[in-house]
Amino acid sequence: MVEQFVNDFYHAKPEDLSDIVTASFTFCSPLSQKLDFGENLNFQQYTDYSKRFFNNLKAKQQIITSEDDVIFNVEFILEMLSADSGFLKEVSGIVTLTIKDDLVDHVEVTYNEDLPNAAELEKIKSS
Repeated sequence: MVEQFVNDFYHAKPEDLSDIVTASFTFCSPLSQKLDFGENLNFQQYTDYSKRFFNNLKAKQQIITSEDDVIFNVEFILEMLSADSGFLKEVSGIVTLTIKDDLVDHVEVTYNEDLPNAAELEKIKSS
């Protein structure tokens, strides 16, 4: 289930994930805040954010680890692309997924690098 969520995480069809998340699902990312989607998104807000933005992300690497099968960490490297699919920036970080009752309950994204500046984000938002 975690692998399915991670594999589908960066695709523009987040509704495919609806059967593997809890009713209390939350998603938190500094990028969703920078793009004016807010903090601690519920699943519907997350799907809106994902559909609008994730076409501009290309996952290069994803490594999943867990010590207890409740909290999973996913180390990632992403390429951020502009609306015309031009390369903007490579970012890396960790996605922490918390499992509750065998479903994904909380997702928190932490980036290792600074996120794109305001001008670069406008290129992403214009897609």
